[in-house]
Amino acid sequence: MAVKTDLIRGASYTEEAGEGIDATETQVVTVDLSDPQISRIPPEITRLALAGSGVRQPGDRWSTADNNLIVTGRSATIVGIEDNEATVEVEVKYRIIRKYASPPLRGGSSLAQVERSTDWAGNDITVTHNGDTQTGRVSAMLPTSNFVVERTVSTNDPTSVVRSWTGKVNGDHWHGETASMWMIVRADFTPVDMGSNPRKYLFEVEFERAPTRDGWQPSVAYVDPELKEIPEDLEEGVGIKSVYIYEAATFGSGDLGFEE
Repeated sequence: MAVKTDLIRGASYTEEAGEGIDATETQVVTVDLSDPQISRIPPEITRLALAGSGVRQPGDRWSTADNNLIVTGRSATIVGIEDNEATVEVEVKYRIIRKYASPPLRGGSSLAQVERSTDWAGNDITVTHNGDTQTGRVSAMLPTSNFVVERTVSTNDPTSVVRSWTGKVNGDHWHGETASMWMIVRADFTPVDMGSNPRKYLFEVEFERAPTRDGWQPSVAYVDPELKEIPEDLEEGVGIKSVYIYEAATFGSGDLGFEE
């Protein structure tokens, strides 16, 4: 049995922001049906066409210049059978497979409602009556920002991957901010190559910056029960301390691998 790839009948290539993100090409394949052992039913003919030498296979690359574009899907259409030959058009689909996280694909800013006891310059908010000064707290809308990246991961359990990422905060300096200022607030996945083992999934991950310089880890302080305010001489780590609610991780290495 012989399968011959005759020509590339058509191709398309899509680029966004200077990066190739997907492509398709159509190959014309001739399947030799002269062997009486070969079934002439369509499923067998298309199977032979897809398996033929010269036909793009899952995992093949679009080109050396765009080696992140990988074959992630194929389809075969029989366009004619004449004598002992079948002509099949094979459409090959490529999609970007990112080993490392992409640069930010999109992002934005919004306002988040928080309670605070200082003004924009960091001065305590106080009120005084009959010589008695109290510290006040106000509800305020403060700016925060977010951005989204994509990354391809080989795994047979994508749900465990998103669970392990979501809710993590940066454990050290990352994207211009100190520790605990960035959190992974969302992680979604879609399959891109179900034929590989392990399978490949494209993950879309959203990071959000904390609206205050305190970061995502909350703090708690002793309040004088009579004055109903926080004393100024509290000892750090004793009378006032950070509460580590969220697990910290090094975003730029290890299983996360989200470089700056």
